[in-house]
Amino acid sequence: MDPSIIPALYQPLSVDRKEIRVLEIIGMGDKVSCNLRVVSLNDNPSFTALSYVWGDANDKVPFTVDGRPVQITRSLAAALRHAKEHWQKTFPDGEPDEFRLWADALCINQGDLAERASQVQLMRDIYRSASLVISWMGHKDADMISLALSTISEIHSVTKSLTQAEFSTLQWMQPMTSLLTDSAESLPGQNDIRNEKWAALHAFFQSEYFTRVWVFQEMLLGNKVILACPSHLLAFDIVARVCENFAEVQRNIRDGHAWLAGFIDNQSTASSMILFGINFATLSWLRIGRQIVREHPREECWVISPHGNNLKATDPRDHVYGLLGVANVNIVPDYSPTKTLGDVYADYVAAWLETARTKDPGSWEVTSVKDRLALLPQFCCHGDRRRSRYTIVGAEISQELHLPEGQLERKRLPSSLWGL
Repeated sequence: MDPSIIPALYQPLSVDRKEIRVLEIIGMGDKVSCNLRVVSLNDNPSFTALSYVWGDANDKVPFTVDGRPVQITRSLAAALRHAKEHWQKTFPDGEPDEFRLWADALCINQGDLAERASQVQLMRDIYRSASLVISWMGHKDADMISLALSTISEIHSVTKSLTQAEFSTLQWMQPMTSLLTDSAESLPGQNDIRNEKWAALHAFFQSEYFTRVWVFQEMLLGNKVILACPSHLLAFDIVARVCENFAEVQRNIRDGHAWLAGFIDNQSTASSMILFGINFATLSWLRIGRQIVREHPREECWVISPHGNNLKATDPRDHVYGLLGVANVNIVPDYSPTKTLGDVYADYVAAWLETARTKDPGSWEVTSVKDRLALLPQFCCHGDRRRSRYTIVGAEISQELHLPEGQLERKRLPSSLWGL
């Protein structure tokens, strides 16, 4: 963004009033522009929150905010063109002029490190307060994503009244010939997949969207979440329910408690996708996570935070900061250049230990220091699968971090946290 227009777009926000900016969407389709408005979360404003993958930072398109030209990623531009339309489909009685959208790239002054840090601390409040969270699956492969969502919707319509045991028989699939009939050859660009609906489902579950740490938090916190692409939308709870049922089928078959229905050809795409081609457990775990967040106080959700290591983040500090809204770990985000990545990880582990000791004292007291080492969060950065290593030397515990570009950093942890 042109630095010269930042002061005009971004006036300081009140931290005490929990102020955020929201977008007023003007127009629809290709003629969309936005105006920024400041609201206080203390006033319970009505707004929708956008969850999306930023995409290629170099692939930007022109956009207009408050009458001024800015550059935003193509992914965000596509989401802004369709957000209001999907909101209206979800809330058909809503007044279009009342639609407000929160999208981090525009609603946070990304060049102000202090504001970024303070807004990160509000992520829980933002996504919990939003009347709707639009999980934007992206504009790439939009036809495949649309077909996947419509296929999941079709499966749900047929199976929504079935018990888990009835679903697991897969007898409901027999009339659905479009899931059972394969083409003679593999579809273009699809290795050994000969059915377009299964190809779409396969692409859907491999979407980059589900791999991002911020997305994981946003989907766990949202009260009402829809998955959307340009031409289709579907409630996340419906998607997760279908996934959970398929995941149970996979577990039963793997454990030898069930088998594929006789009408499903063992050489078919349906057979390979149901057995091992799609990891349905990914989204069923998200549903469990949402249930944990809804039914348990935040103080009990600290155990979720290490899951951030299994997800992707453009900024490796966000393996920690990207889940602070879910987990009650006492850390203040700090994006300043003086705060090294090693500092962030060491602070997190220390805070995690303190939380573990205070929130679960019973199990903490009966485990040895050595056993506690195995429980500590592990971190990997930018595809480097080497993990943090924790060692005990005398009364000192050190954390060895493998950082980007081959850097190695060692940090001492307070021995008092270990009861030494």
